[in-house]
Amino acid sequence: MRATARYRMGRAAIVLTVLTLLLFMQDVAVHPGNGFTLKGEYLWENMHHTGNLEAAFIETGDREWDVEFRFVWEGDLHVYRGTAEGSLVNGELHGTVVTDNPEWPRTFFFAGRFNDGRFTGIHTALQASGGAYPTGTLTLVN
Repeated sequence: MRATARYRMGRAAIVLTVLTLLLFMQDVAVHPGNGFTLKGEYLWENMHHTGNLEAAFIETGDREWDVEFRFVWEGDLHVYRGTAEGSLVNGELHGTVVTDNPEWPRTFFFAGRFNDGRFTGIHTALQASGGAYPTGTLTLVN
């Protein structure tokens, strides 16, 4: 009888763990390597340009991520790659990405905050001289 009770308790623990994981991941698209894809939009303020944005985050450590921002600009798909640190659910997130144009390499800084799975932040162009200028905003939903 004891073995049966232990079996049932162990089975219940596994079911509870699986249900908890499913609940946590219900609105998150999971990729191999502990990754998430979030969707949202960006605004490039000085050019009055908006568009859809997809951000893929691949976990590389504790609150550390490789990131790809995918978006269409004037009919062409762009993929900016970089790194980020922070939370994808609640809390601060910041990072840098590099443009996909080898003839015009630029680095952008982004920073903001997730509140209940919704990210609101800014993006800033970093200049070779060490300066920076604000370029716009972005939102993502987890």
